[in-house]
This record gives sequence, C-alpha cells and structure tokens, in this order.
Amino acid sequence: MNGLLKIKRSLLVLAVLGAGCDSAAPPRAAARPVAPSAKPPAIEIPAPVAAETYSYSPLGKRDPFRSPLDDLIISQEVGSQCPLCKWELDQLKLVAVITGTGNPVAMLEDPDGVGHVVRQGTQVGRRNGKVSTVGRQEVVIAEVGHDPFGKAISNKTVLKIAHSPSENPQATSLLDE
Repeated sequence: MNGLLKIKRSLLVLAVLGAGCDSAAPPRAAARPVAPSAKPPAIEIPAPVAAETYSYSPLGKRDPFRSPLDDLIISQEVGSQCPLCKWELDQLKLVAVITGTGNPVAMLEDPDGVGHVVRQGTQVGRRNGKVSTVGRQEVVIAEVGHDPFGKAISNKTVLKIAHSPSENPQATSLLDE
C-alpha cells in the first residue's frame, strides 16, 4: 500500500513540473544598436563599506598586572579633601571639649594654629580616620587600615587635652625643680 502511495505522489510531482515546462519562454527584447557617444555611460560603484575596527579602552578597568591592594591604598589617599585630612594625628592638638549635650563637640588645632570643630563621625587625619567618641577630656579617632593580606585593621588614637603648667600645680612643681 505504501509503495502505491509513493508512486502516485511522484507522478503528481512530475505532472506539476511538466506543466510548468510547457509554457513558452518570454520573448527577449531586441538589442538596440549602441550609438557611439563621446562619453561612456556612468557606472555607479558602491562606496566601500568600512570594516568595523575594535579599539580597547582601559578606562574604568583595573590593571591586571597590579595588586588589588594597591587600589585600596590609592582610594584611601585620594579620599576627601577635608581641612584636617592633610595632617597626621600626632600633629593635631586637642584644645577644647564641650560635653553635656546630645552631640558633644571638640576643637582640634592644626600645626598652623587654626582651630577646627569636630563631632562624632568627622573625618580626621591622612589615613581616613573618623572621630568615634568625644569624651570629657579626650577625643578618640578610629583609623581603618589594611594589612599586607588585605584584612581590615582598626587603629584607635586618643587625643587628650594638653594642660598648661599654670592650670596643673603638679606639672609646675615638676618643671620648677
């Protein structure tokens, strides 16, 4: 039965193809004689398509030959440009502290003699330190650094008010002797 269906189909295909071949070919247009002219006809040549070229831009990408820890150090050095960020912590001097309010305030003096008001969270020092607490006689500044393996290390520095010899009688007796 299947063999008979295959034969019928192939005969049908041949009949359709044969019907298409019976039609006459369309007449060809007569060739016009070419008259000699002074100028040959212009042939339009399409403009060459420029091939896309790839160019690598290193902007925003990390240099694969540098350590990722170098990027951490550079980002800390760039930081913000606050007035107290250009001094080391040991160069700053605690002059005054005002407590008894909800937000205690302290004044730090830089080596140029300029006073700066600081509160909890104020950036201080070259190593991206922040004031963590303001006490009655001291200010605690926390600096976050990284060890050679990239682990974060917190370093706390305490700045205390430097008393003048006239305010502290014990200090004057030691100085006079």
